[in-house]
Amino acid sequence: MTQVKVLVVEDEAISAENIAIRLQKQGYAVVGIVDAGDVAIETAKRTSPDIILMDIMLKGEVDGIRAASEIYTQLKVPIVYMTAFADRDTLERSKQAQPFGYLVKPFKPQELRATIEIALHKKSLEAEADREMENAQKLRQHAEAISKLNSEFVAMIAHEFRTPISTISLSTELLEKRGDKLSGEKREKRFKHIHESISSMTKLLDDVQLLSLDRNGSPSVNYSNIDLNIFCEDLLEEIQFVAQETHSLRFSGLKESTTASIDIKILRHVLINLLSNAIKYSPIGSEVSLSVSTIQKGSDRQEWLKFGVEDHGIGIPVHEQAQLFSSFFRASNVGTIPGTGLGLAIAKKFVRLHGGQIYCQSEAGQGTLFTIELPTEPIAQNH
Repeated sequence: MTQVKVLVVEDEAISAENIAIRLQKQGYAVVGIVDAGDVAIETAKRTSPDIILMDIMLKGEVDGIRAASEIYTQLKVPIVYMTAFADRDTLERSKQAQPFGYLVKPFKPQELRATIEIALHKKSLEAEADREMENAQKLRQHAEAISKLNSEFVAMIAHEFRTPISTISLSTELLEKRGDKLSGEKREKRFKHIHESISSMTKLLDDVQLLSLDRNGSPSVNYSNIDLNIFCEDLLEEIQFVAQETHSLRFSGLKESTTASIDIKILRHVLINLLSNAIKYSPIGSEVSLSVSTIQKGSDRQEWLKFGVEDHGIGIPVHEQAQLFSSFFRASNVGTIPGTGLGLAIAKKFVRLHGGQIYCQSEAGQGTLFTIELPTEPIAQNH
């Protein structure tokens, strides 16, 4: 059991030695005996005692009450006063330093032990109360932060829905009132606006649903074996069909056919998001590439998969990249290009769910490279 460290502050040398002997007999460790207030302050800082026995009447300009006040303010060490004077004025002054006990000289050994143990117990209770208060404060701040985030989330969702709803409302009103007077081309344009707005809201609802999975309990990871080259080629073929001839998609695969244990849904969602963004934020006619390779990580040289999605588009300003994976964040240079700012936030959550990591390298006007690293075998997940 660790000994309780006691600092004795007493200006009577013989009395101080007697107190120290009593303390040692009772199992306490005396870390110092000093006779002046200023010396007591410095010694307390140096020795870090668990409790201090402080005589009120000390040599020098700093008396015991002033020394105790400074020590408790700086170190929060419990103080027990020792004095032959127990008058009202002395008691009132001693309260300024929040003493944990009071011994009137001469005192008996059992009084000394009882006073020290009660003071230490009181200090322990205060420390526990402080911890509880700190935890309560943290919980309150956390609750306030969650409440604020939820409010902001609802506000952002409402804002994102407002534009497509307005488009649908205006287009349907125009078609209802003047549809027979519009040319076929203009009617088709209005129907196209309605269709695009519905698609935008559907995409937003899907993203919100995926994002809510992380808030309300992460979805499970279902591993299955896939041929990586075949998987990536099929995915690019699907993306190319949607993109038609606007962009050229290139694939750089593994030299040999490789089977890996991966959650197909997670990998598919993340890669589609990154490839779709690469196309959306790149000029027509430019190239978007997908690559896959293997790397070794960790002290055990575990094999990981490394995916890269690269474009030559508008890029992302360097000073904004720290916010890139935050919900609803969109870079300042996207202009009128549509988007919700949820895709990358969801992608990062899914990559982390899979035990992996995602990185971004980009400069405004120079294109972007997203890198995903995933373990090839299930590992402990860090959320």
